[in-house]
Amino acid sequence: MIMMISGLETSVSFVSSQYEDLKKLMMSNSNELKSLKEENSVLRGNLTALELRVKHIENESARHQQWARLQNVEIMGVPEDAEEDTSNIVLSIAKHIGVDVATDELEFAHRIQPYNSNKSSIIRNIVARFRQRSTKDVFWLQRGRGVPSPVLMWAWVARCLKTVKYL
Repeated sequence: MIMMISGLETSVSFVSSQYEDLKKLMMSNSNELKSLKEENSVLRGNLTALELRVKHIENESARHQQWARLQNVEIMGVPEDAEEDTSNIVLSIAKHIGVDVATDELEFAHRIQPYNSNKSSIIRNIVARFRQRSTKDVFWLQRGRGVPSPVLMWAWVARCLKTVKYL
């Protein structure tokens, strides 16, 4: 019987030791879980702040891009030619609508690909940037003058382009 009691004491001592180890491990895990929850909460707050900053930066970028395009004008419907000079086309159109634009007042003029278009048959528009917004505004205000009705539009554009080729 003493042997049985001794074996039982050893067994209870072993189980008690295992229980204490599990209790320590559970406390350690509980503390780690609490720490991870706090860190997660901080990270979620940082994420929200960063999302707001990104949104603000996107809005600022869009505003700056829009401001940069204030001096641009887009000209549509001018047929393309392999040897064209888009700057001369813009200057010729300006002359035909009665706007005096010097060559140095035009920063650039080039063709752009239309959005959502993979077709090569679509005529690409011309984008021109003037050095001063006032020049662009005069060009924009005069755009309807000197331009014939839509029926005669292609003949008018062809006349402009013919003039450009001789410049």
